[in-house]
Amino acid sequence: MDENLEPDLANLLNDPTFEELKLSLDRPNVFEVLGITRREIRHSNFLGWLLNPSGNHGLRALFLERFMRDVLGLCDVDGLGVFDVESMDIHSVEVRREWRHIDILVKTKRFVVVIENKIDSQDHSDQLSRYQSIAEEEFDELPVVCVYLTPDGSEPREEAGYITYSYDGIKHHLQAIVALYSTSLSDRQVVYLEDYLTVLSRYIMKDDRLNELVKSLYTKHQTALDFIIDNLPDTRQEVMNTLQEMIAESGWIQ
Repeated sequence: MDENLEPDLANLLNDPTFEELKLSLDRPNVFEVLGITRREIRHSNFLGWLLNPSGNHGLRALFLERFMRDVLGLCDVDGLGVFDVESMDIHSVEVRREWRHIDILVKTKRFVVVIENKIDSQDHSDQLSRYQSIAEEEFDELPVVCVYLTPDGSEPREEAGYITYSYDGIKHHLQAIVALYSTSLSDRQVVYLEDYLTVLSRYIMKDDRLNELVKSLYTKHQTALDFIIDNLPDTRQEVMNTLQEMIAESGWIQ
């Protein structure tokens, strides 16, 4: 190692900001432990759980009602508006996951909401129109409202009449719910919600304090951090070498 790098690395390790970052990352987060911080299907699972008023999250219809007020306030479907949420029959609400490839579908007695969740991908192959048609054919007596959910509320490629909605709205409502109702929830329920809020801030919205700490550290210690990055072990190559050895030992031909 270049002797000039030793002071840089020492300064990085002694920086209080680095210590704060390390301590924060050492706190366990169930979503980080499972490695699903940006997995669309896992976020859809969690959101489907939150939207279900019968779920064991303890929120009843708190999140569902807040989300639906946003959605119906944005939609232009005749006869539907924010006040339809207040008359919604909570006990009849049905939440479906991956039903006919639709990420999340919420059915009420008055209307149906289709949610297409996109985090690291975009819509393709006219899928939005297909999902809308599927829902309209299945629930032909109910109006269908379609939502395109992304981290920043971006527009879909296909012009299919979807409402755009940002994960910031989800984060805002969950923060308010935790602040107001945490005393009526179990400790475990609060931990799940707080862990999910951390994931939204840190990995989806990228507006967590840790994101700012990383930027600050890189500005002050760019040389040391670049050296660390350049010398990280190549796990993929290690796996490939192991696989090649196993193939050769088995007598197979790669």
